[in-house]
Amino acid sequence: MRPSQFSMIGSALIGLACLAVAGADKEPAPQTAKPGPNAATKPQAKSATTGTAKPAPPADRPGDAGAEKAVRASAAEFAAAYNRHDAAALAAGFTPQGELIAEDGTQLNGREAIEKHFVAAFEDQPQAKIELTVESIRMITPDVALEDGVVDVVPEPGEMPQRSQYVALHVKQEGKWLVARARDYKDESSPATAHEHLMQLEWLIGEWGHETEEAFVHSSYKWSDDGNFLMQEFHVRFAGRVAVAGTTRIGWDPLQKRLRSWTFDSQGGFSEAVWTREGNQWLLKNEGQSHLGQPYSSTTILRKVGPATLSWESRDRVEGGVTVADQPPILVQRDAPPPAE
Repeated sequence: MRPSQFSMIGSALIGLACLAVAGADKEPAPQTAKPGPNAATKPQAKSATTGTAKPAPPADRPGDAGAEKAVRASAAEFAAAYNRHDAAALAAGFTPQGELIAEDGTQLNGREAIEKHFVAAFEDQPQAKIELTVESIRMITPDVALEDGVVDVVPEPGEMPQRSQYVALHVKQEGKWLVARARDYKDESSPATAHEHLMQLEWLIGEWGHETEEAFVHSSYKWSDDGNFLMQEFHVRFAGRVAVAGTTRIGWDPLQKRLRSWTFDSQGGFSEAVWTREGNQWLLKNEGQSHLGQPYSSTTILRKVGPATLSWESRDRVEGGVTVADQPPILVQRDAPPPAE
């Protein structure tokens, strides 16, 4: 192997060592909570003396308690159907002409469109779960109720919940409470911290390694003392000796609203990466330079294959103005033994 390859941060093995440079912009999970519309107004009564309209006094309707209980049960059924990924049951919880409006404004009309939406959402996030919290239910009429609440979507076990607010308009049809219109809204109440954004990469914490006939690459990941960064150390050994070592710091950029990382190697080279997430896959756009001043760029792809396995590959690699062959996917295992001294 050419000596210059040791010095390039973008070489395949160093790139493998810099797995912590693999990260992700947090994609908004598809909004699947039950949200809803504007509240209807209560009827007004005319004054017997003046003929002017005035608000009707609140009625004491004995059936309200039972109706509210039924609406809460409907909300619980929605959450249960979502968590078992039953798209048909979710759609059946809406009226035939029901509307679902996502946080980004996408509008779905009718049960068929709503069911297709959830089918696609579950294919994209096969382990997603939600926790739905009903904050209030207001009876508009004995057969119409307005529900407000929040929904926390966990795209994958161990990841940070993504919170939305929702409003749902329920109507009683043929003795059953159904959603006529629902809408999600972005929750602005409590911005996520840097640590919370990084929780999507918590599965990297620990020891990782990959060995070939030529080299052994070992990486370790841990939280920084303040919990606001993920820290990586890596070593690349050839024939039993350390060819390259280095560190990577992964953090959240609140201005660009994405994850970024900075890598420094033992030869004096350094690089920076911007991350974009696509499901269980993270794409890194890397740029840097070697200790000799040679520029480097590449696209790294990191996939979470399982709790103890990840896949790493490198594409579009350019080192010192020269295009370098892509590095095909490599499987890296957790808890590999550290290289022998």
